[in-house]
This record gives sequence, structure tokens and C-alpha cells, in this order.
Amino acid sequence: MSLITKKYLSLDDANSYFIRKTRNRLGIEDIRQLEREGKITPLVYLDVNFINKTLPNGNLYSFDLPDNKFIKRIKGYFKPSNFILLDCYEPTQYNFMEEFALKDKVECLYFNDGRELFELIEEVPRNTDTIDGPGYIFNKSTKNESGFYEDINTINIKDVLIQRSELDELINNYKHSDKQRIAELQSELAQVKAQLKEQTDTPADDNELSTRSQNLAAKIILALIDVAGLDRDSPPYQYDELNSNNRLIYDQIKANNMEVSQQKIGYWLDLASKQVADK
Repeated sequence: MSLITKKYLSLDDANSYFIRKTRNRLGIEDIRQLEREGKITPLVYLDVNFINKTLPNGNLYSFDLPDNKFIKRIKGYFKPSNFILLDCYEPTQYNFMEEFALKDKVECLYFNDGRELFELIEEVPRNTDTIDGPGYIFNKSTKNESGFYEDINTINIKDVLIQRSELDELINNYKHSDKQRIAELQSELAQVKAQLKEQTDTPADDNELSTRSQNLAAKIILALIDVAGLDRDSPPYQYDELNSNNRLIYDQIKANNMEVSQQKIGYWLDLASKQVADK
């Protein structure tokens, strides 16, 4: 199934989808920070026993009581209610010699004795009787020696999902800020060239600027590269790579219905990369 038709994406698929749309990675640490900022809510697909019965005092009915009449077997998509899901992720630590031995090791989320609360957002198959409010999840079949269903203390990281609609919104905001940043860079560069033209009283053509003026412009371009968050080490004449500085600037100039050759962009980027500190 195409990623663009899926409603929920695994972390690997979310990364592939984000790369395809933005040419940038979206790793677990990125998604964890986005979850902390409230921009993404990771989900898990679970087949579990679930209880979200509320007592008169407002507390949740405990699933470890002998009377389990409020337990429901649920399959569906759950979101964390009272915690950050990916804060429960602890990556496996290993060195180079252990890498081969750990290649099949399962990466997991680790929970605090099953006391995390989850909310059901979509039951599978769909059920018209909605289940509202947070509750506890626990094993669908395994019981402990006392006869209670066992806590779920780990979930495979591969079972974590991202809603594609949330990714699309994130991508749209990312592209807007990226284009806006490049447009600001282009506008400031145009102002610099206009100022240089006025100062030298010569046409604002690259070949007719004095060496001193070209170096002044190059220093400003280098500063704007830093302001825009572009990579200083990007090869100046590399325009076949979609995320190279040359290609990003060329595409934005083209989107503005303007024309500057990629060789000319490379010339100025190359000159900027050769600038050194004055002090």
C-alpha cells in the first residue's frame, strides 16, 4: 500500500514519507521532541484488555480488583493520556563488536508497572458505541499467579504509529517556513547588490563589481547562509542534489519567476565559502 493512502504510518514509514516530501530525515528523537511540543501525538495499535470505569470519587476503577466485570477486550488505536509516549523509549546501547549480535534485538517502550493511562481513538473493527476517557491497558489473556491479568510493561517500538494527517500539517508548515527563509535571504541579497551598485556607481553586474565589493557581498551571503540555516559545507556548484544550497536557492529563484544560472549561484557560493574572519 502506498504511504500516501495510509492513515497511520510506522516510524520508519513516517521518516520515508517526510524525506520524500522535504528531503530531510525525521528520526525518533525528532518525533519525541515534536510530541513534547504537542505537534505530534504518537499512537500504538493494541489488542488488549481495557478498563476505563470511573468510580463516584472520580478515580479510575482498578483493574487488579477481583471484580473485573468492567474489563473490555479492545483492538484499536490508542494514544497516551497522562505521559509522553516516546519518553518511555530507551535505545539499546552497544559497541561495534556487539552490533552483529544485537541486529535482531527488539527495541521497546518501557512502562511503569502498567500505570500509564491510554485513550482509545479508533476501535477495529469500528464500533458505534464509543469508549470515552482514559483507562488502563493490560494483557488480553495472560494472568499472574493471583489470577489477575498481567500488566503490559513493554511495547515494541515498531508498533508506534504516526497519523499521516499530522505529518502533512507538519510538512506544510516546514515547507512554508523554508520558503519564507529563502525568500528573505534572496530579498536581503537583492538589497545588498542595490547598495553596492549605488556605492560604486556601476551596473549591478557580477563581472563589473570590484574585487573588494565582491568580497563584501560574499561575506554578507555567508552570513545569510547561516541565518537561513543552510549547510556551509554544501558544495557550491552541486545542483543535482535536491537539498544542496545551490539547488535550494535556484529552485526558489525559479519559483519567484526570476532567472539566475546555477553556475552564477555557484560562483557566489564559492566566493562566500572562501571568506575568512577579518580579526
